[in-house]
Amino acid sequence: MVKRFRRPAPNQERILARFEQLGWPERIDDPLPKAGEVVPTQRLHEAVKRLNGAQLRRLLHFWGDGTGRGVCWRWR
Repeated sequence: MVKRFRRPAPNQERILARFEQLGWPERIDDPLPKAGEVVPTQRLHEAVKRLNGAQLRRLLHFWGDGTGRGVCWRWR
């Protein structure tokens, strides 16, 4: 186990679920739904930042693809 959510974290969970659904490709398109007035690129950035935080074991590293429309990952 790399990370445990003590409370709901829907954006992080959506990102992880999409990676899992696609077999963990290097990159995925932003899987987060539109959220009212929230800027999509900022919402994605915050979710990625939180994915990297508080890992039980620091085995994975996530980052934005530079376009604001995708997420990448790699082993640490």
